[in-house]
Amino acid sequence: MTTKVLLCGGGNAVHVLSSYVGSLPDAEVKILSLFPGEAERLAKAVGASEKGIQCTNDEGGAPIYGNPSTISDDPAKVTSDADVVIMALPAAFHQLYLEKLKPHLKPGVIIGAMPGQSGLDLCAHHVLEERCNTVSLFGFETLPWACRIVEYGQSAQVLGTKAEIGATIVPCRYGSVEKVLGTLQHLIGEKPVLKPSSSFLANTLANVNIVHPTISYGFYRDKDMTKPFDKKPIFYQGVDDATGEMLTKISDEVMHLRDVLVGRYPELDLSSIIHLREFMIKCYSDYIEDTTSVATMLRTSRAHVGLCHPMKEVTVDGATKYLPDFGYRYFTEDLPCGMLVIRGIAELAGVPTPMLDEVIGWSQNVMGKSFLVDGKLDGKDLGRTRCPQAYGFSDLDTFMRVNGYLPPVETKERKSVNAMEEPAALPIAHASDARRTMLKTLLAHALVCGAAAFLAPLSPTVPRASVRLQETVDAEVESSPKAKKYVVVGGGWGGWGAAKALCESGLENVDVTMIDALPDPTGKTPYLSPTGKPVEAGTRGFWKDYPNINALVDQLGLDENEVFTPFTNSSFYSPDGLEATAPVFSEATVDNILGGFPIVGDALKNALASSGTEDFPMLPSPLGQVLATIPYFERLPIADRASMVGLLLATIDCLGGDEETKQQYDRMSAHELFLRFKLSERLVTDFIKPTLLVGLFKPPEELSALVVMELLYYYALAHQDSFDVRWIKNGTVSDSLIHPLAERLMEDDDELTVLGGCRVKEISLEKGEDGKMHASKLSYLNTKSGKVEEIDGIDGIVLALGCQGMQSVVSSSPDLARLPEFSLAASLKGIDVISCRLYFDRKVPTRSPANVFSRFDELRGAGGTFFMLDQLQDESLAELWGEDPAEVDEESLGSVVACDFYNAGGLMSLAEEDIVKILTEELLPSAVSKFADAKLVDSWVGKYGGVVSWFSPGSYTKRPPLEGAGRSVLPNVKCAGDWVRMGEREHGAKGLCQERAYVSGFEAANSLMKDTATGEEFKAHEVLAVREDEAQFKLGIEVNQKVMSVLPRFWTR
Repeated sequence: MTTKVLLCGGGNAVHVLSSYVGSLPDAEVKILSLFPGEAERLAKAVGASEKGIQCTNDEGGAPIYGNPSTISDDPAKVTSDADVVIMALPAAFHQLYLEKLKPHLKPGVIIGAMPGQSGLDLCAHHVLEERCNTVSLFGFETLPWACRIVEYGQSAQVLGTKAEIGATIVPCRYGSVEKVLGTLQHLIGEKPVLKPSSSFLANTLANVNIVHPTISYGFYRDKDMTKPFDKKPIFYQGVDDATGEMLTKISDEVMHLRDVLVGRYPELDLSSIIHLREFMIKCYSDYIEDTTSVATMLRTSRAHVGLCHPMKEVTVDGATKYLPDFGYRYFTEDLPCGMLVIRGIAELAGVPTPMLDEVIGWSQNVMGKSFLVDGKLDGKDLGRTRCPQAYGFSDLDTFMRVNGYLPPVETKERKSVNAMEEPAALPIAHASDARRTMLKTLLAHALVCGAAAFLAPLSPTVPRASVRLQETVDAEVESSPKAKKYVVVGGGWGGWGAAKALCESGLENVDVTMIDALPDPTGKTPYLSPTGKPVEAGTRGFWKDYPNINALVDQLGLDENEVFTPFTNSSFYSPDGLEATAPVFSEATVDNILGGFPIVGDALKNALASSGTEDFPMLPSPLGQVLATIPYFERLPIADRASMVGLLLATIDCLGGDEETKQQYDRMSAHELFLRFKLSERLVTDFIKPTLLVGLFKPPEELSALVVMELLYYYALAHQDSFDVRWIKNGTVSDSLIHPLAERLMEDDDELTVLGGCRVKEISLEKGEDGKMHASKLSYLNTKSGKVEEIDGIDGIVLALGCQGMQSVVSSSPDLARLPEFSLAASLKGIDVISCRLYFDRKVPTRSPANVFSRFDELRGAGGTFFMLDQLQDESLAELWGEDPAEVDEESLGSVVACDFYNAGGLMSLAEEDIVKILTEELLPSAVSKFADAKLVDSWVGKYGGVVSWFSPGSYTKRPPLEGAGRSVLPNVKCAGDWVRMGEREHGAKGLCQERAYVSGFEAANSLMKDTATGEEFKAHEVLAVREDEAQFKLGIEVNQKVMSVLPRFWTR
């Protein structure tokens, strides 16, 4: 029987495995590489040799040859029949590969990584979810060999084969450790001998993760890292005694952590964790000449001879020099997928790690990252790590039980090893059951509790606000017994909508507290780049039908023309050039629409001219949109555009249907719907897909057809001018709109207190006399003081959270997690986003200030936009550059471009400079050629993992209802945000929409007061409706309902 093996990656280990495994008569090798162009390059190189890839090794003997049968970049082509999947690539890419492999893995497949690195199982559970029960997961503690590529695609060399390494295996329900271990041993050969580790926890705490960053710190700590080296410095052979002592101390700290864990959990087997000294001897005893100390073992190991520090070449006075490369895997992999995971477990256990902290602190500084802040894992980049805190774990018992590190016994109280906090006993009996029922809640990237989804002002850590932000709540100061005490969790549009409704309700005595993880959710304190320029995450538009946000501008006494730009065009660019331009429909003229049509156009122009206006008339939808866009599509033929007509029927049927109909559409992907209604492939690929990638942030195959229909109708079909959009004219959304609103509520209403830089720890529920549950107490962590505070006697809560915040709150609130409405909401995943600011030495003219990238391979599956801020905010160019207008000549300042990537998983692992290069060297010059002449002066990149709501197929019933668990179960907790289901209060604004989030806050607060302010007079906040549906759409719904009452809806599920 042939074992089919899929190798993931294209580096040193894959070359060796291709030879080793490919040489076996009972194995077939395929290779998957997702790195752009690598599969094609590797296939071409391998194809140049009839025998395949040659490998020589330190054991001697004849070279080994192995020939992969397939090399591809398409997981669907190589995964479905794989018996074994080996990820032999940097750990930073494990999540991306698991996501791509997931739909194609067959039951019983063996899948894992060499090396597994710390937190592999957390990453796998996070991605594979329930599918983890059907696969056998493995992780090697290290690579089996020290190896290198000799000639790409042709030959590789094993420099040293380890004698013995640990392998962690969690078999599927119809597998066994022995069977999986035997299969893997057969594939890699007799050496190294694979020894089963007790658990992935043991693999996580293995000492191999500490070596590279510590050696680098020891070498560079006293050197000027800006001064180039004449040659690459030796890595292992250059280790001095002081560095060896550092490695010994860190290994001592890991061993102490092991002993503390075993002391707390006597049933825990961590015997496979050994000191770095023993690890070196175990793996390299045949190669080490001097075993006196860790330093001497590294200096005298023949297996590591000649390996150098990772360096970047630079040219100085015509000579090649070298500078340290801190973007190399020694840092990008060994820190987030190694040292930080160990540090995270130590933090949960209350075990100090001073030497480890010192190395992490230096490493994060040279990387330009923030993980460890003031002794806590609380940095802005924590979400890109695999430490427990990044997956929502905040106490040790939960972490140990849910991940199956302990035998499935009843939970019993234990003495906490963390003197600062006594963890609560878990209401679960078995770790396996816990994984199935709680993974979606607990194993999500939930770093930000209270920060709104992407449409709220997002920013990493910034200086504390100078506005009136209360940093702690004095629990001993009791409010008036008659006061209504409300808490709003989340400072985005939904949270501020709720706060506004509560503060302006007219209740005689009300106390409103807003909690948000952002240091200043009021928007007063700008977030600055390292060079002092104001930046924000994402560029957000304000569409025609935003009546409530428009009303807010009036209520705040602001000049609409000073807050917003005029409505603008938007252009779509592909590798072929300009594809289309979305016009400003409300400003279209007869001449620019009909001027290009001889005879017919002239006749229509003359007929319309008799009305005495040159404006293009408002016509019934979608006729007006079709006519108004005719001259704006550069390449897309009319026949392809006309294929969209079929969607009109689907839109009428979907949006005019009942709840069951909506759920039927929700179970379909938009891609399925497009196929069934015969949309042309070119229309979808060139126009609709890039539109969805920047509107709902996922491609059509990953989006609910229901939400796509809502979005297309609201933004494109409801009225001729529905797509008209404008932007912030000066500054950011936060300082232009949120800050004036916050100032008004905080100055005019003493009821409002804002707690910035705080994260909700737990919401506690109690059963009331009415038999219903009620939220009564909330605890939160003040990240500045490090103290956990409480607010008790709560009358009601509005959870104005995105998916990430909801995951964090529910995972740390067992009472909420027991209610399916909250646990389901916490199971929903978010979308990765990258925001960039680019500063050029000259102004670059473009056709439109707002632009979309379409079909570029460099996007790696992401949606991309670029906005010419110097055009949108031309009156405040100096401020964009962080300069004083009185002290700078604005004519000398160049373009400022805001670029955003959505669905950016394929780009998140890239170094910031590589992302900037993709923009400045590939995307921007391809779209607008004059960017090739502009020189980049400065840049900023912000990465935000899992922050945007993902409306996936089947997600509708999991999205949180505005009423939370319902009035009959939990009447005093409501939900707000653009992703909530509003039921009968549903607003016309749809999708990832600031207007919808803002309105949901009003409605949540109105409902909360109705259920909690019994007998008191209050004024429900007014909600302004969007424009009515047009007559033809209403008629279409009426006719469709009659037809569908007798005909089957064959195109839905």
